[in-house]
Order: sequence, then C-alpha cells, then structure tokens
Amino acid sequence: MTFATLPWRAILVGSLIGLAAALGDAYDVSGFLAHNELKAVNAQFSLRGPRTPHAPVVIVTIDEDSFVELNMPWPWPRALHAKFPDIVSLGMPAVIALDILFIEPSSRGPADDQALAQAISRSGKVVLAAGLGEVLESGWIPKLETSRRRSLRSAPARPYGVR
Repeated sequence: MTFATLPWRAILVGSLIGLAAALGDAYDVSGFLAHNELKAVNAQFSLRGPRTPHAPVVIVTIDEDSFVELNMPWPWPRALHAKFPDIVSLGMPAVIALDILFIEPSSRGPADDQALAQAISRSGKVVLAAGLGEVLESGWIPKLETSRRRSLRSAPARPYGVR
C-alpha cells in the first residue's frame, strides 16, 4: 500500500490524534502526563534490571557533618573548594563534577575566585553546574549574538566573575 492509496480518513484521524497528544503534552498543567512518563521510564528500568557500573563512581557530599568538622558557615571560600579538584585529580578520575552554583563573585575578593579557576584549569576534568533562569520583568531570555555563542567545551573553565 502506498501513501496515495491510504484511506484519507485514517490519515486525518491519525493526524488529529497526534495533534491532540502533542497539545495535551505541551499544555499539561496538572502534571498528569509527566507523572505517567516518569512511571513508564521507571518500569523500563525495572524490566532491564540492575547493571553494574563499568567504572567506580564516588559521590562526595557537603552535609551537616562537613559544616561541623570545618566549623565554617556557608558559603565556603572558593579557595577551599579549589582544594577538592586538586585532591581528587590525584586519583586520575575520568571527570569531576561540582554540583555547586557559583552565581556571584566571591565575597572574599577576586583572588578567591582566581584560586578556584586555577584549580579547575589544572585538573582539566571539572564540569560545573549551570542554571538557566528567566528574566521575570520582560518575560523572555535575551539571545546572544551568533558571534558570541560558544559551546560549553570551548568555554574557559572559570567561575562567574573571574576575567
């Protein structure tokens, strides 16, 4: 059966169902579809079963015990964060992910930011967290000019505020 010989009613009904599903997903204010999608993904992982990782994964967390042990309030100096990639790099990891948002320049001055930037550069394996926000006053996110766009790979490894 070719496209020309397909019954047009079937094409029309299928198109309308597809359009309704797309619109329902786009305007899913209740979260019903998103919840069902997550349940479907969980079911697929359950069917697949557990897998052992190819390489060991180590997760280092900052918790209440960390604050007690260091006797230091948050935010910690960036120079202290800079010690982490240096120490972890000794184990030759494939990647070091820092899930901490450094969204403002350090309150301890540019030297503090520079210490972290240099540690990230020395390691060469650090991936930093990123956040995307919306400008609430105007309701849109300004676009960068094409000449200023760069991939994350080509962007220099440095915390916000370090030039």
